[in-house]
Amino acid sequence: MRAKYRLADSEIDALVEWIADGAPDPRRGDGHDTAPQRTIDIEAGKQFWAFQKPQQQALPSLKDESWPASDLDRFLLAGLEANGLAPALPASREVLLQRATFDLTGLPPTVQEIDGFKSDPANDRTAFSKVVDRLLASPQFGERWGRHWLDVVRYGESMGRTRNYPFPYAWKYRNYVIDVFNNDLSFDQFVTEQIAGDLLESTTDAERDRRKVATGFLALGSHDLNERNQQKFKMDRVDEQVDVTGRAFMALTTGCARCHDHKFDPIPTEGYYALAGIFASTDTRMGYAARQGGNKGNLFKPDRFVALTPVPDAPQSKAVEPEAIVPESTGELDRARKKLAQLKRDRKKALANTAKNAKKRGKQLQNQIRRQNQLIAKLEKNDNGRRKPLPIDLAMGVTEGESISDCKVNLRGDPSKLGDRVPRGFLQVVATAGTHTIPKDQSGRLELAEWLTGSDHPLSRQFCELLATESHHY
Repeated sequence: MRAKYRLADSEIDALVEWIADGAPDPRRGDGHDTAPQRTIDIEAGKQFWAFQKPQQQALPSLKDESWPASDLDRFLLAGLEANGLAPALPASREVLLQRATFDLTGLPPTVQEIDGFKSDPANDRTAFSKVVDRLLASPQFGERWGRHWLDVVRYGESMGRTRNYPFPYAWKYRNYVIDVFNNDLSFDQFVTEQIAGDLLESTTDAERDRRKVATGFLALGSHDLNERNQQKFKMDRVDEQVDVTGRAFMALTTGCARCHDHKFDPIPTEGYYALAGIFASTDTRMGYAARQGGNKGNLFKPDRFVALTPVPDAPQSKAVEPEAIVPESTGELDRARKKLAQLKRDRKKALANTAKNAKKRGKQLQNQIRRQNQLIAKLEKNDNGRRKPLPIDLAMGVTEGESISDCKVNLRGDPSKLGDRVPRGFLQVVATAGTHTIPKDQSGRLELAEWLTGSDHPLSRQFCELLATESHHY
């Protein structure tokens, strides 16, 4: 660009300042930021096929009526016949066993299993049914298929971000998922326990603890513990929870609407903050607190976990306090105290000296004394230098928040610039039966779970129920 067309530096600075201020509409004249203009037609969005309840389709007619073993097979074969193709030949028993075993357990079949299946005198379908039942009943099934769910819900055993601290109780949620798959828990119960397990009525301590552990789904995730702005830290955490809920249960990237109306799906910013209010009214107990001010102390907070039923004389967890990274030897405390005493003597000598650099040396020693006192305090706190094992009766999870309230729109995602308050609720484009009214004194997580698992929800329960009606093609 030629110099004569270049904006003056003052004009560029004015534009930078305007953008940093949220690009307010100058026609308002008050200098305040404004919410973006609505561009989404909810009623039109409801007409899109993905937001309508799946309908049972008429079964297609076929040339070869002998091949299909289920209604789903009829649709597959109809597509093949329409393109002049024929199904592949049936696999041998050995190949079929390999496919099923790898698919359901992630492991190869043993020689004994291959021989047993090949020599089974039952017909192919009956023999294979027994194989599938055996594989589904094996513990490895939950490990294999639970792993896929853990990928969906961004399972990890550490924080990530600026301080990659470990989640010492993440394994409890992992084991919960494995057990759910192995015990064939219903889909609606699985969803409800992860979002609102702590709010369900339980008949036994074991059931209550299991459901609390399930809410670890919301406590996992990547968080920036170095974020000193506590409101931003909270809304970042809420965004993480809104996003994973949308992705895991509805296959929707709801997090896009934090800053603006969704660019592709009919989700306005208000729809996002209706969900955000639910999680903003929830207390996330992951065992950490964000850094505040100039605090460089221990961000790990053992009291920031969910308490489970105490177990008398139970062994302690193998996990240890993540931030108590101090030498294991108890002799370290004695050495630290001796070094402190020496530093104090050196400082006293430096202050008594009249040399030119003595005062500067005394200040340096004072800083070393301060740091040494901090080290000694940490050593004393952590049982003379040993890292403390954590109790077994804690878990990551969530509870109802102390403050229950609706959330204001964060204009362009900025928690310091607030727009209108949005009542807690769900995505308007997903029309379901019932109102699922959220009580004023509750977060709304239980109602959210009921909405997600409703029999007419087009993006979750309804589709799974249609799949469940299909028989397996053996």
